[in-house]
Amino acid sequence: MKRLISCTMIVMLLALGAAPALAKLKTPGDFTDTQGHWAQKNISAVCNLGLMSGMGVNGQGHKIFSPDSLVNRAQLAVVLQNVFELDYGEKRFVKQPLASDYYQDVDNQIWYAEALTLAAINEVFDANSNFYPQQAVTRIEVARAIHRCVNAKGLSIPMIMLMPNYRDMEGLSQEDTNALVFTSNTGLMKGDGQCWRPHDRITRAELATVVNGLVRLLGVDESYDVKVTSRVIKEKSDIMETDLNIPVVSGQLDSGVLSTINKRFEEDAMNFKQTLEAEVKEYAAECEAAGYPIRPYQLFTRYQQCSLNDDILSLYVDYYQYTGGAHGMTNRQAYNIDLKSGKLLSLAELFKPGYDYKAVIDKEISRQITLDPEPYFEGEMGFKGIAPEHNYYLEGENLVIYFNQYEIAPYAAGICEFKIPLTLLDGKSAIL
Repeated sequence: MKRLISCTMIVMLLALGAAPALAKLKTPGDFTDTQGHWAQKNISAVCNLGLMSGMGVNGQGHKIFSPDSLVNRAQLAVVLQNVFELDYGEKRFVKQPLASDYYQDVDNQIWYAEALTLAAINEVFDANSNFYPQQAVTRIEVARAIHRCVNAKGLSIPMIMLMPNYRDMEGLSQEDTNALVFTSNTGLMKGDGQCWRPHDRITRAELATVVNGLVRLLGVDESYDVKVTSRVIKEKSDIMETDLNIPVVSGQLDSGVLSTINKRFEEDAMNFKQTLEAEVKEYAAECEAAGYPIRPYQLFTRYQQCSLNDDILSLYVDYYQYTGGAHGMTNRQAYNIDLKSGKLLSLAELFKPGYDYKAVIDKEISRQITLDPEPYFEGEMGFKGIAPEHNYYLEGENLVIYFNQYEIAPYAAGICEFKIPLTLLDGKSAIL
């Protein structure tokens, strides 16, 4: 599959503010009913790439997207065909396959027939005599279809090594659980607080956001001179299994800057590996002396690119280790890199001197915790406010503040993330 071109970029915080009304709509992603909508930039991005399209025009002749309308099965089939470029794969047919070969309620001449045929060949949807093209789809149906597309194309997509703990996962089939874990851990479809809402129907704006996330996962933005790939190290012995995905930055940057960036990624991964290797050797020696069985240690790293523009690369690496016991531990390390110097940018360095970003962020995090306080520690162990060096990364229209396991909540709560809309910062912040 050819590499997809992502147009997702972090908006310069200084430029935030209401966009002026457009007198004339010019590009595929310009719709009269998405101006000021929370998903406007995602909608514009995926439509400009040809992955989604509008819903015609209104009475004044202006193009509309209908962002809050529900997605039906026919629309989903076309979008998945556009994103994953589904084809026949290794399958061969005596005659040209048609949509009606798979579903009796689909006209072979209708606009979604070809996409549905390819989806059927790749087993994206369940096999039934009818497809019910106008039926609205739920979040779990979208997750399942995406996961099946990934498997059909044989794609390997790194993701964090965490089992999410949503309250409404119970009762899902194993396949749907796997799909939920995949879309949650890749950041495509996360839950709201402690619920994932598998049976909620999905809107066109929500689907556009998911699709723009897929663009980020499946490809690179060739409009930039920088890209991120990975160096993989896999080792396995009787006492330890290692599977490292180390980010590697390349492109038209100063050679010294590239060296600084990549050296940091390499050293952090190797230090993690060497520390665990020393521990497991000591543990193995103690077990051998005492005649106890050895439980092999595990070490995995996975990275997630979150944002990239001409000035900043924002990504995080999840460092997972299992050293015995009931479960492993994941530590998330974010890297927000100034591409001009190679320097890591602290949270405080994102903002103009004198701007009380801490008060704004603390208030929003407290508000979100109040909406669902049950998972979090109370009192001295609970949320007490952020620090100038607090963990964060940039993603789309949000500044994401996160807390690693046990920082403000029990292990079951996982890594706690709080998305702070950039619009809350009143345009007073600035990326240096």
